[in-house]
Amino acid sequence: MKKSFLPDDDDDFLDEEEKKEIKFLISGNFHLGKTFNGFPNEIRKKLITAQEKVFDEFIKIAGEGNYAGVIIAGDLFDSLEGASLYAKKVFEDFRKVIITGASMLVTTGNCDPQEEGDFWTTSITPLSFSFYKSKQYTKLVVPKGNVTVGGIAFDPQNPNKKISDLIPEPATDLSISIFHARIRNSQNFEHSQEYEISESEVENLPTTLAVIGGGHKFSRVGKSGIIAGSPQGSSFFEEDIGDRFFAEAILEAEKNVLIKPIPVKSSVVLEIKKVDITNKTFEEIQALVNSETGDSKIVKFLLYGDAAKELFLKILLFEKEVKNSIVDISQVSLVQISDAESLEDKFFNIMANEISSEKNLEERKDLISSLEVGIDAIKKASENS
Repeated sequence: MKKSFLPDDDDDFLDEEEKKEIKFLISGNFHLGKTFNGFPNEIRKKLITAQEKVFDEFIKIAGEGNYAGVIIAGDLFDSLEGASLYAKKVFEDFRKVIITGASMLVTTGNCDPQEEGDFWTTSITPLSFSFYKSKQYTKLVVPKGNVTVGGIAFDPQNPNKKISDLIPEPATDLSISIFHARIRNSQNFEHSQEYEISESEVENLPTTLAVIGGGHKFSRVGKSGIIAGSPQGSSFFEEDIGDRFFAEAILEAEKNVLIKPIPVKSSVVLEIKKVDITNKTFEEIQALVNSETGDSKIVKFLLYGDAAKELFLKILLFEKEVKNSIVDISQVSLVQISDAESLEDKFFNIMANEISSEKNLEERKDLISSLEVGIDAIKKASENS
C-alpha cells in the first residue's frame, strides 16, 4: 500500500487523465464558540472573528472541490453554548456541501458537547452522516467512490477504549477511519483522560487512511495516518504556533493515498518573540512591539532580563495599551533600588525580591499585580496627605 504526502505548493501532482481519484477534504478542531477568556478583549474579538472566517473558508473549498466526502475529525464546537450559538449556521453550511454530492463525515472530540438536547442529538437535518449517534463505531460506504468511512465518536464515559479494537475490517478496498485521540509517546504527549493511540497502532489499522483529530498541528503519523490539525491557532502553546492547513486526501484504486496540505488563508498567525530588555530603553521596547503588531498576526512578546523601577512601571502601563499583541512581563527580573528611602521605593524592593525569586510564572503574575496595586495605593495616600 503506497502512501504519498505532497508539499503544499505542488498543484500539478496528477495529470488530467489520471484524475479519476476519490477526493476528501479534511480538517478538525474548529472550536466554534471558544470564548478565549484570559486574552485581552481586542485579541478575543480578533480570534473569534478569525475562527468564523476560517470555517467559512473551509465550507467554500468544500463546495467547490468536487469531493466525495468532507471530514471534520472532532472538536467542531468548543462547548454546549458554542454549539447552540453556531448550530443553525453549521447546519446551513453543511447543506451547501451536501447538495454538491459530498458526504459530510463528522465525529465528536473531547471538547464537543455530548449532553441530551445538544447539536448532535437534536439534529433532524439530513446530513449524509454523523458518527455521534452510536457513541462507539459507525461506518458508511460513501456513494461517490465506493469508500468505507468509519468513525468513532468520542465517549467521555469510556476514554480508555482501545481504538484499534473498535475498527473492524472495512467493507470496501478503499477506506478511511476517523477518530479524535492523542498520539501516545509523541513529543508533546501528556497522559489524559482521552482516547490514546500509538503510531504503530495507527500503522496497523485495517483502513487505507486514518484521520486523527486530537492534535492541533497538521502532521503525518507514520505512513497511514494524518493529524487533521486545527485551522486556527487558539493559544500560545507550541502546537498552536505556525502556519495552518486544511488537507486534501486523494484515494486511488491501487490503494495509493496522496495528501495535499491546503494553506488556510483567513487564519490569524500566532507568534512568540522573546525580547531581552536588559540595557534597553522604554522607547526601544515600545518601537519593537509596535513594529511587529499587525492585523494578520498576534505576537506574544516574552520580555526577560533586568529592569529598574522606572522602566518596569512604564512597561506595565504600555502592556495595557497594546491592542493587537500581548506583552508578557512575568519573566522580567527587577533591579532593587540601592538607596531606597521612600515608602514607595522600599515597597518596590520588597516586591522585587519576591518576584525575582518566584519560579512559578502564574505566581509571578499575581505578585506583579500586587506590586502595581501597592504602588498605586502609596501614590494616592501620598497625594491625599
